[in-house]
Parts: sequence; structure tokens; C-alpha cells
Amino acid sequence: MTPEERSSSLPPDVAGPPGHLLRKVAHDITGPAGVAAGALKELETALGEHAAAHATMLSLAFRSLQRLERLAKRLRLTAMLHDGVLELDSEPLLVGEIVEKAVAGASRLDGRKNVTLEGPEVPAGVRVRADKDHLAFALGELVSNSFRFARQRVRVGGVREGDTLALIFEDDGPGYPAGFAEALQRGGNAIPGESGLALPIVTSLATRFGGRLVLGPSTLVTAKDKRPGAMARLELPVVV
Repeated sequence: MTPEERSSSLPPDVAGPPGHLLRKVAHDITGPAGVAAGALKELETALGEHAAAHATMLSLAFRSLQRLERLAKRLRLTAMLHDGVLELDSEPLLVGEIVEKAVAGASRLDGRKNVTLEGPEVPAGVRVRADKDHLAFALGELVSNSFRFARQRVRVGGVREGDTLALIFEDDGPGYPAGFAEALQRGGNAIPGESGLALPIVTSLATRFGGRLVLGPSTLVTAKDKRPGAMARLELPVVV
């Protein structure tokens, strides 16, 4: 995969689709996905002891529905951020616990057998002030993004630098195309493709948390051509 394939194009310097349209699409996804998930659970129960023989297919179906539900949440958040109506709670949060849960969830959803996860290694006892659910969503998006583009390795870690906690997500994939990070910071609302909604959302949430998202080259390199992969660094102010 080339850097250009990581994103089919850079974020456009135009406003995204109207928020109400995105919310309608999200609703249209969530409804059928919820019905399908319920039907699968009923099927799993009906299979009883025979469910184990179909575990792989059932797991694949459940993960696919969870991805659809995640897409719906991305669309709703994009709409609310676009319309300026997203309300966030603010409370001191122990980051380590949230990172661990986010990594576990993203591993189940987007982890691959040929990709090794290193970490998470986050300083213990560090608190930040943020909205718990939305911080967990942002962290999950960053881990999932690394998994989707990694060739063999994903690394999740963190370091405290004075009054700032930097959470770092790295992969050994193709890296970001030239100008990608700059275009994202200029305020593009979406990158074409389902995966492209994640980074604009995280960028906006980071700002709302009083921090920022920084994109750059990873310390991990591809085994084939030794090129650096992608690094996403979420910087958040520490509660002292």
C-alpha cells in the first residue's frame, strides 16, 4: 500500500455535507445493524452447544456489525461537530485505564493475526480532564487506524512532558502522504472513505479537550523498504 492509498485524497477545504443528512444516514445504519445483531444473538442461542462449530463466522458477523455501528457514531459526531452542537462533559480521568480498554476494543475489532501489538505503556496515575466516552472513542479510533494500515507492528505508548501527556500511536505501514497532516489541521471535515472520518473527529475532540493531535513519521519502519510508518500523537493537558 502506498502513502496515496492510505487516503484516497487529502481533506477538502470545504464544509462537509449538512449535519442533518449525516445524522439521517447514521440512523439508517444503526437501525438495521441493531436488528441484525439481535438476530445473530438469537441464532447463537439457538445453536447452543453447536455454536462453537460456527464461532469464526459468528465472530466475523458480530465484528462487521460493530464496525457499522462505529461508522454510524462517526457520522453522528461529524454532524454534531459540523453544526457546533456537541456537548462534552469534563472530569478528571485516569488515562491508563481508558487506554487499556480502548486498545482491547480496537484489537478485537481491527486486530489482525499478522500484526503484533506492542504496549500499551502509559505512565501510571496520570489524570487528564476530558469527556470519558468521547476520549475512549478517540483513543479507539487512533488504535484502529494504526491496525488498519500496519504491515506487522503497532505500538501504543505514552510519555508525560511537564503538564502534558502525550499518547503515541505508531504503525509500520505506508505513512501519511505529503501534505496530509497540514491539510487536516486546516480544518478539512472528512477524508473520502469510511476510515477517513476518524482523524478529523479526533482532531476536533483533541481541541475540545484543550489538547491537540499531531501527525508525523513513526519510529517503526517497514521491513521491506525501511520507510517510516505513521505516528499519531494525542497531547492532553495533565490535571495537576
